[in-house]
Formats: sequence, structure tokens, C-alpha cells
Amino acid sequence: MGNKINSIVELADHLGAYQDTPKSIARCIYKGTSCGCPAGIENGVFWVMGYCEGSDREHEVYRLKLPCDSDEIDKAIQQADNDGNRTWNETHGCEKCNPDGWCDEWGNVGQPGEVGGPVNPNCPECGGDGIVL
Repeated sequence: MGNKINSIVELADHLGAYQDTPKSIARCIYKGTSCGCPAGIENGVFWVMGYCEGSDREHEVYRLKLPCDSDEIDKAIQQADNDGNRTWNETHGCEKCNPDGWCDEWGNVGQPGEVGGPVNPNCPECGGDGIVL
């Protein structure tokens, strides 16, 4: 069990934000997550969600009312980052990631050599990083 976060001041301190403001907290989380998660605090409720550049997929918003446990904050941030990364890996494959084509969970079919399918972690072209669409 982590420390109890009672206020925006304690939240900023826990996250290592430069200031105890919603803007500074949001920037800290954006910079500290691999997918650049948007986050904020409104009316005593901390929120964070995943993000994926080049995708219009909506991600779950994780909300925690203060006071709450710092472990819950960390878990919400990690889950949001995981959501954004999962979207990237499902939608940002390069032209060599899927030499046989692909089909996503909605039934969209991609032809061999088409970009936008799943990222192949062993792709010789992009090294499993995918591409910016």
C-alpha cells in the first residue's frame, strides 16, 4: 500500500511535477508516459487516459477521487499508458510488418505490404517499433 494522496500538492509531489498545478501535473504525466497520456485534475478527481498518435480510437478514462492511495494513481497511469501502447501496436505496422496481410478485430482486412496493421515485433524493416501514420 502506498502513501495517501489527499491534495493536489501531495499528488504533484508524488508525481515529481514542478508545480502543484493541474497544468504541471498533466505535463509531468504526458512527458513521463511512453504514449503521452493526457491527464488532469478537476473538482478533486484525478483522471488519465491512453493516447495513440494517428489513431482515433477512444481509450478508457481512469478516474480517482482524492483522497486516494498513491499506488492507485500509479496503477491508473500505467494502465492508461498500456492502453495507448496496445493501440499503437495494433495499428501502426509498417509495409513489411505483415507480408501476408492482416485482419483486425473489427474485420478490416489489409493487403500484403499495406501499412496500418499490427506491428510485428520481429519486423526486419521497423525493428518492431512500427511507423508514424
